[in-house]
Amino acid sequence: MDYLRVVNWEKFQQYKDREPKWIKVYRSLLTKYEFNKLPDISKGHLVLIWLLAAQLNNRIPHDAVWIKEQIHSQKKPDIKALVSAGFIELYSEGEEAVRNCTDVYIDKSREEKIREEIEKNIYMEFVKLTDEEHSKLLEQFGEAGLKERLAALNDYIGSRGVKYKSHYHTILAWERKNGPQAAQKKTKLFPISGKKCSQCPLPAVYKDSGGAYDFYYCAEHMPAKVKAKYE
Repeated sequence: MDYLRVVNWEKFQQYKDREPKWIKVYRSLLTKYEFNKLPDISKGHLVLIWLLAAQLNNRIPHDAVWIKEQIHSQKKPDIKALVSAGFIELYSEGEEAVRNCTDVYIDKSREEKIREEIEKNIYMEFVKLTDEEHSKLLEQFGEAGLKERLAALNDYIGSRGVKYKSHYHTILAWERKNGPQAAQKKTKLFPISGKKCSQCPLPAVYKDSGGAYDFYYCAEHMPAKVKAKYE
């Protein structure tokens, strides 16, 4: 006899040794591509099948009519669509190999990918990070610094359509790559002929033309946000 089981059931089950009284549903499901592509009725059926799996120890008979009755639905669930989307698996009793409705084996790497993606949240439009990854980056770069790096990665992915296995490690790799380069590209300061600092008698090395008048500054008195660009 064939059975159905929920992929990554351990994420939904609170108790490991007895029938769970409730299941976990991650907020990131709202941004999951495979879930959003399902018809609305299949989304509802999926949640009800999760509850049914909790009742049956994740061992559901592969019988759409029977499942329809158990979840009190007016229509039979589209089992093939849910299997193809990677949310449930079809297997035979005593059979270790898992197959989908089209007899194509679900690769273990695909299961791992689904497990990883369901835990990730989307920032801006394209950047995906787990809560733990986001917390680490926030601690390392601060709120403003992280926002800047997320925007840079988001714009790069959006403009070029590139794909990265891990956006978290991509941000760290960019930081290692661009950090030393940024330091090497700092511009040297040279005295401006005939000009002195507006704040002291020292020779001016920087001209600020941002307002109605030009102001000149020495290395000591130039604005902090500008000073970081020079050596």
